[in-house]
Amino acid sequence: MSNDANMPRGLNRRDILKGGAALGAAGLAGLPLVGSAYAQGKTLNFWNFYAPDSEQPKAQVEWWTKMAADWNAANDTKVELDYLVDYMQGNKLSTAFASGQGPDLFLISPGDFLRYYNGGALLDLTPFIDPEVQKDFPDYTYKEAALNPTNPADRATNWEADIIDAFKRNTKLSELVVARDSPTGQFLTFARPFRLTDRACLACHSTPAAAPATMVDLYGNGNGFGWVLGDVIGAQIVSVPMATAIARADRSLIAF
Repeated sequence: MSNDANMPRGLNRRDILKGGAALGAAGLAGLPLVGSAYAQGKTLNFWNFYAPDSEQPKAQVEWWTKMAADWNAANDTKVELDYLVDYMQGNKLSTAFASGQGPDLFLISPGDFLRYYNGGALLDLTPFIDPEVQKDFPDYTYKEAALNPTNPADRATNWEADIIDAFKRNTKLSELVVARDSPTGQFLTFARPFRLTDRACLACHSTPAAAPATMVDLYGNGNGFGWVLGDVIGAQIVSVPMATAIARADRSLIAF
């Protein structure tokens, strides 16, 4: 998102609960990001590859379609889904940004995130969120940990690898909650697996020869390849200090 002076600041909790949270929720198969072409009051073009007639999983196609419909029903600025199946291949997306015609919203693989962030196509949205909302999540941490990530920064630590292995051993396990000790105290951790169900991911993560050259140039040919369809690649992991979790539970109990 650009540093536009007209950008509406101070998104509040109600705005987010009405629909904004939906735009911020997605799995490792595709992260929703905000480009630099935002203009208040216009229709936002959302490039994605979940077309109704595509080979993508039906449940994911329906989720994205419903997400856009729910947002449009609750907000004045509308989102239009533009289906471009192959925009992650080659230089189509980067060329669009270079020409000033990039999309307002787009899906991108986690491995390419830093390339666009470092290139100035993205902006941290934290300053645009109301401080009241930020206070709701003061000590939370989030990581998309993987055993064989494209970006070494996403490589799972020992305890994160244990969580991923638990998902690999039990294909019916859809989420996991664990308490763990750390040098700064006990943490409560919630995790969900990332099972590779989207064949489109293999365009970047099968072999270095098949991957976009820009990705290989940035991260090398030794990480993030050899992924197998149907396998558990990693996990989405949220952690919060146990003291924070207990305090929030106590407040909820008192309010009840």
